Amino acid sequence: MRILPLLCLVLFAVSPTYSASVEVTLTSGEIHIGELTKADDTSVTIAVVSKTKAGKTLTASITHQRSKIATIREVLSLRDQYAERLKAAGESPDSVGKVAVWCLASNLYEEAITQARRAWTLRPGQGEADQVLTKTGHIKVDGQWVLESEHLAADGKVKYRDEVLTKEEAAKRKEVDNARVLLVSAREQVQELEGRERKALKSIEEESMRKTANDADATTFDAYLTENRPRVGKLEDRIRSAKATYDQAVAFRFSEENIYGVGRANPGSYQSERAAQDALNAERNALQVLITDLTSASSKRDAALRSSTDAQQNIVSYQKTVERARTELVSARTKVSDLESKAGVAGARSKPLTAADVPDIAGLRAAVVLIATFDAQDKLLRTGSGFFVSADGRLITNGHVSGDNPTHSFVVFWDPLTKRSPERFRLSRVAADPDIDLACLLPVTPRTPYGFLVTGPVPELATPIRAIGFPAPDDLANILQTGAGDIVITGGTVNSVRRQDNIITFIQHDCRIARGHSGGPLIEASSGRVIGINTFGVHPQKMGAVGDTFFFAVPASQLSTVAP
Repeated sequence: MRILPLLCLVLFAVSPTYSASVEVTLTSGEIHIGELTKADDTSVTIAVVSKTKAGKTLTASITHQRSKIATIREVLSLRDQYAERLKAAGESPDSVGKVAVWCLASNLYEEAITQARRAWTLRPGQGEADQVLTKTGHIKVDGQWVLESEHLAADGKVKYRDEVLTKEEAAKRKEVDNARVLLVSAREQVQELEGRERKALKSIEEESMRKTANDADATTFDAYLTENRPRVGKLEDRIRSAKATYDQAVAFRFSEENIYGVGRANPGSYQSERAAQDALNAERNALQVLITDLTSASSKRDAALRSSTDAQQNIVSYQKTVERARTELVSARTKVSDLESKAGVAGARSKPLTAADVPDIAGLRAAVVLIATFDAQDKLLRTGSGFFVSADGRLITNGHVSGDNPTHSFVVFWDPLTKRSPERFRLSRVAADPDIDLACLLPVTPRTPYGFLVTGPVPELATPIRAIGFPAPDDLANILQTGAGDIVITGGTVNSVRRQDNIITFIQHDCRIARGHSGGPLIEASSGRVIGINTFGVHPQKMGAVGDTFFFAVPASQLSTVAP
């Protein structure tokens, strides 16, 4: 643990006053600094405060046995340390300069400026003083340090995003930048409303189909009921007739048994009785089956009618949702149009471009190539895109395009205008970074010089950009033998920039890309510089969500990990 600089330290022979800030050095050499919360003859407890990477403050109470403590020293407050350091520095320019540096590191901002000016007065050009004054927004004017903001204000100017502008220019730039930020959320609102409208329309279609099917079922069951209900009366008549026949057979058998004795009637009498009983049971069973079928049909018809009614109610509800979404879309699209005008960006998004949109089409054709990967048996596995970043043929693509064994990858050249057969060159890997899915390859048989693209920084949000690549065609094998179509270029804007630990990890954009675009460049429309490497897209519909597909590119600033 880093030891804080201490000037005046008091060695404790007994327990210090509670709530004092102390430094506890253990016999093992370990050091803890914190607020003293408890002390007695056997132990000392301090509260240590620390911060996580996420910025969350954590406090832990640590108890040390006095037998394991080498020393306990009180730590002075920052103000007391400042006074002690200032006293010790005296009039030495270098010492005063070091005090200024310490003040700045300790967030004593005003004191840092005061001591830096003092050190510079004692000796103009004192190094630490220059550093502190520069870091605190000062500039040299006629040999004197002044606040840059005050100096610019005197000339009617301000500094905005590292540029010196007039107040009017800065106000306009700020308005444009604010409009671009608002434009991102406004476009997201339009996308959300469009998604809501699409989802409601789809639901209307589904509910309409459900209503149609239920109406048809209800009609079928109703027809069955209409046709078969009269059969109940007929079966009841047949049961009454069968019952009468059975009763006659029983009476005849009784009459014979009265004459001949029980069980001694004519065998034909018993047979007639059993036949009559079987006929009666058959009719009764038939009636029961019919009643069961009619009850089931009636229940199913009623369920179909309820489902149809429910579907109709849902249709009405979804229609209202569509109407509300369309009403809100009018306002949202108007807002987007106004913000696009203020931000100075084009409203057209995700459309195929022409040479007028991207002037250096020839340069892109020379620098952006298709990459095909095969297995050991020369069977095509996948294709992707890549682009050259140097005249000696260093080729950038995604790691998932080249695969783990790039010796089976080829870069494929062709001129789509002359329709020549494609040229294939085997690749070797120069470097790869699987954590960011980037790889740098090099043709085994060079064909120098190569056309190449220049990289640049990530621009502001809503800046027009272009995605270039070779979307995977249906018949890849045939394409690799006969030549492919032209590169595909789509347009859009920067939607957002994802960061982790203040480092840009992904650029989110809305240029349409497809399978095969992976590894292709994302360029700024105005400069033609590569700002990212297209890597993947997210499709909310495939996850059961609502909204348009959005796409991600690894920033070009990450290329240094594979192509320094």
